[in-house]
Amino acid sequence: MIYYNRVPKCASTLITNLLNATSLKTNKFRLYNFHYRRINFNTRPGSKDERDFLTKIKTLIDEASPPYVYIRHQYFVDIQEKLQKEDINKDLSIININFVRDPIERFISDYYFARFGSEITQDLKSLQKVKHVLPETINESIATCISKRRIECRPEKMTQTMVKFFCGNDQILCD
Repeated sequence: MIYYNRVPKCASTLITNLLNATSLKTNKFRLYNFHYRRINFNTRPGSKDERDFLTKIKTLIDEASPPYVYIRHQYFVDIQEKLQKEDINKDLSIININFVRDPIERFISDYYFARFGSEITQDLKSLQKVKHVLPETINESIATCISKRRIECRPEKMTQTMVKFFCGNDQILCD
């Protein structure tokens, strides 16, 4: 099993499309791509989100025949460790992958995506709410946002989110 943990604004749509295009015919694997209308990457240990995620993984393992790729935007979860703790399919080999992007380029991309979406954005108003974009700042330049030290443009905002895609929510790992 390959677990592709999509880091937002790091070519994840491109990589997903490539995996889609090459899955069954070329590379003989099945693709399971989970999208959520609500944007919640948080899978805190023991949380309902984590339990739901592990239930989906267990169902996939029980019902699908390998090889397969599981794709999802979420903070890192050590699937292998979680399954072993529950004594589920200890022989399953899981390869974790994700991609990063230059942090400044990623920040710029995310800033403008939150305001204007992309050609696949279905609900721009909901996206702007989730991204906490104030209506009066929609047309504001990134330079103005930085100079006014708005929360979405502070340096810590650039790294805090991306780090969790690699170390998860475990406080010990993220400090």
